[in-house]
Amino acid sequence: MIDWYHLPWGKILLVYYEYIIKKVLWFSVTSSENKDAIVHDLRILRDSFWYKITVFVIDGSPSILSAIKSVYPNSIIQRCLVHIQRQVINYISNHPKSEAGVSLLHILNYPPLSNPLLFPKLFEKWKEKHLPYLTERSISRKGWWIFTHTSLRKAMKHIDNALPYMFQGYRYTDSNIERSTNKLEWYFWVFTNEWINEHKWLSEHRLYSFVALWIYFRNNK
Repeated sequence: MIDWYHLPWGKILLVYYEYIIKKVLWFSVTSSENKDAIVHDLRILRDSFWYKITVFVIDGSPSILSAIKSVYPNSIIQRCLVHIQRQVINYISNHPKSEAGVSLLHILNYPPLSNPLLFPKLFEKWKEKHLPYLTERSISRKGWWIFTHTSLRKAMKHIDNALPYMFQGYRYTDSNIERSTNKLEWYFWVFTNEWINEHKWLSEHRLYSFVALWIYFRNNK
């Protein structure tokens, strides 16, 4: 599992977590979640530690997805279903007003979201039914023609992009593939919500050392 967390000083903590043994394999601190930083970390895992990683569970970051394809092109990639659900809700809210929004929210709930046969069919039917609504256009303040329901279209495109990676955990049932990054988020929940806030006045160098020690003791507890 790969995820990132905001640190003080405008830095980002990148974490690479092995969810079966429940340990962080590697971490790095960078200024942004960019592809080059992730590629660098993955090459260390591959070339220095000889990790033959066959499965990745990730959120929707294009940088992470692109980096994995560069370094581990033959690996299986599973998108976190929880992140997909959260992001769509961010676009359309928990209480959408349109019929299309209400219908989309309905199929994003369990059990449809966790059904690899049902969900793609429901999603395609949703797009077909609401195509006229999704393609409605209006004139912007600058006089340009734009799609009227932009948030709903963003939600649709988000699912379209995620769909090829949503159900790997169901296709490869013998691989113990997780369907979400919840284990990693739980691993760092106390750290990001309490420890970092209590130690945010540390210097940048000491903050890095603090992160390293926290992960070391957490891995070996």
